[in-house]
Amino acid sequence: MMEEYLFDQEEPLLGEKNSYGTIVPAPTYHKKSPANTLGPAPRTASFQQQPYDNLLAAILTTIFCFFPLGCCSMYYSFKTRRCYKQGQLRRSIMAARHSQTMAQMSCIVGLMLWFGGAITLLLYMEDLLG
Repeated sequence: MMEEYLFDQEEPLLGEKNSYGTIVPAPTYHKKSPANTLGPAPRTASFQQQPYDNLLAAILTTIFCFFPLGCCSMYYSFKTRRCYKQGQLRRSIMAARHSQTMAQMSCIVGLMLWFGGAITLLLYMEDLLG
């Protein structure tokens, strides 16, 4: 019952009486208060670990899978490290995601090409022998 009563009433404006009969005071501001002379709050430094750059996956997919996408993955992998060293954490995280995506795409395209080449070779050999 008490909760309904509290939510049904509107809050009193400055200078009006509240439900207890007291007047709501207006906030006072002092021109030379210590809070006003200090300025804005200082920024605090936060430390976050460097995102995983997927360099090993990029190198392996460049060598064994699809070369162009592997090279793109390596580029983003190096960009991850460079952006992190420059303090650009968001760009570093985005570059790490791009590196991972490119490595995955290189692996998928490379596997498709390897299996496609193997099937084509088997069919060609069967045609020669048969």
